[in-house]
Amino acid sequence: MQNKLAIFDLDGTLYCGNSTFDFINFVMKDDKKYLSFKKNYKIMRIYNKFANYFFGYDWYKIKSVNFLKGFKKQELIEKSEEFFENILKENEIKDLFQLLELYKKEGYELCILTATLNVIAIEIGKNLKIDKIYSTNLIYDNNVCTGKYEVDLLNNKLELFNNEIRGKYDKVLFFSDNKQDIQLLRAVTTGFRVYIND
Repeated sequence: MQNKLAIFDLDGTLYCGNSTFDFINFVMKDDKKYLSFKKNYKIMRIYNKFANYFFGYDWYKIKSVNFLKGFKKQELIEKSEEFFENILKENEIKDLFQLLELYKKEGYELCILTATLNVIAIEIGKNLKIDKIYSTNLIYDNNVCTGKYEVDLLNNKLELFNNEIRGKYDKVLFFSDNKQDIQLLRAVTTGFRVYIND
């Protein structure tokens, strides 16, 4: 029997929107400092695109995640449960969910490979019964969020694939809408670029 793996990106593939920022918006929706930061970010948008494109530095993500500083790990887990039920379920991309279920029935292991925060990815994985989850890990100190994260997987998925997945499966599929995933789409057995009509 073949050892098969189907990998799915999250944002723009299984769900509409950006789950990291949607989650932070959900958690911080009544915080005046955060709302002011979001409003002022419009001025910095060009700078952030430049830094992200040329240096892989997402200033907006770094600053946004910093607003989670001080939250207990359990608080964020509970917030992620609420977020899944109240926001993400409404943003499902149905065609991709059907594919996910199809490959599960065909005996594929299921994997999420995403740059979203791990507290979100773990909650999704739990509800969708995903076998493997790779995401951007929040950093905690004594179970309190530091407002920082480890390596952002956005520009590092291929490296993770090479270190953790390559050579372990007879067949690997990857579904993603992200143009930054092009190299990984070429590296797997079969890559599927996802295009969703608005």
